[in-house]
Parts: sequence; structure tokens; C-alpha cells
Amino acid sequence: MSDIDIWLSHPIPSKLLAMDIQSNLPSNYKLSEKIAEYMRRCFCFLAFPGPESPQPVPLLDIPVDQTIAIHQMVTKLAEAYRNQIPSGIEFWRLAEDLGHKESGAAVTQEAAFLVKHPSRITPHAGFPPLLDRLTIILGEGNTIVMWYLPGAMTNNAQKQMWDSLESLSDVLDKSIVGRNWQTKPDYFKPESLAGCLEFAPAIHQLGHSAWTDTPSVSAALKMKSG
Repeated sequence: MSDIDIWLSHPIPSKLLAMDIQSNLPSNYKLSEKIAEYMRRCFCFLAFPGPESPQPVPLLDIPVDQTIAIHQMVTKLAEAYRNQIPSGIEFWRLAEDLGHKESGAAVTQEAAFLVKHPSRITPHAGFPPLLDRLTIILGEGNTIVMWYLPGAMTNNAQKQMWDSLESLSDVLDKSIVGRNWQTKPDYFKPESLAGCLEFAPAIHQLGHSAWTDTPSVSAALKMKSG
């Protein structure tokens, strides 16, 4: 039985199946933090087994398809973490050699970079190194520089992301022209973000109360009187 099968073997109460789950979902960033914390606990349970990382209690107040997507992602993350490959590359030196905002592909330039910053990853029969399973690539100091996660996202999640691009294209086109999408308030209305799962430190969340924390003056700036 796989890790995901163990999670999904928990029986779902009949009352839960009959209720409108969507109506009980907390709004965007609160839901994001709740799911992110659950995923963190699940990852620790799989990647660092032991008494300090017990199996978390499943979230029963989110849709089943979302639960499956979460467990599939975490299972793949843990499997990749167990397959660590040292690259032997000092990426901060490589970054210094790369031009600012460099894009595109240049075969000659890439070949020169490989000579100057050789990788320890073994090539396959004369071909460049090939990743064929879930993996993390390590840089200097065993820092993780890349996650290779094929199959980490469910087909349903990928379809939802693809479908969402259709409604965003017009808004993004307008925002890019004005070079002000980061600060334009019209693009960050709470009602337009309903149901979104935001895992990035997005600009529209700055200064908002987090699910487990309320913004306040830092300890260094506080006076004795408060």
C-alpha cells in the first residue's frame, strides 16, 4: 500500500459527503496557509519519519479532489527528497557569469558554461545528463537548487490551471502595457481571488493579517509603554 493509499483509507463521514463543502472554505490566503501547513506536516511525516513528525490528521473540510492533489504532490516531493544528486556546481559563481536578465538559448555559450562549471552528474552514453526519476539537485553546501517532480500535479489540477489562463490573458495584457500590475488595485480585489490558492508571497497579501499572525510593530521598535 502506498503513502497516498494510507491517507485515503481514512473513512469519510456520510454527513461530510452530503454537506456543501465549498460553503465552509475559508477565503483565499487563509485556506492557502491551512493547506500549506498540512502539506508541510505530511512532507515531514514521509521524509523524516519518527516521533517528532507524526502522521497529521487528514483535512476533512476541503473537497476530495483537492485532498487527492495535495497527497499526490506531497508524496512526490518526499520521493524526490530521498533521491538527492549533488551537482558539484557552485551556482552563485555561475550566476555571476550569467548576464542580467539573460534569456533564450545559445549553444556555444552554454557549452562554455559547462566547461567552466562542470557538473558531477554522469552523462548517459555521450548525451547530456538526463533526469529520469523524481530528484532534487544540490548545489554548494548541499542547498537545493532544483526539484524535478514529474507527475506531482494531478491531471485535474493541471487542467484547472490551463483553463484559468483564458480569463487572465486580457487582464495580463493590459497590466504589462502599463507596467503597473504590481500596484494597480483593480487587479487585487478580494472577490476576484475567491477560491484561489496562493502559495507565493504575493504583493497583494503584504500587510494583510495572516491566518496565524497579525501584523504589528517589530519588537525592536516597540517602546516599553507598548
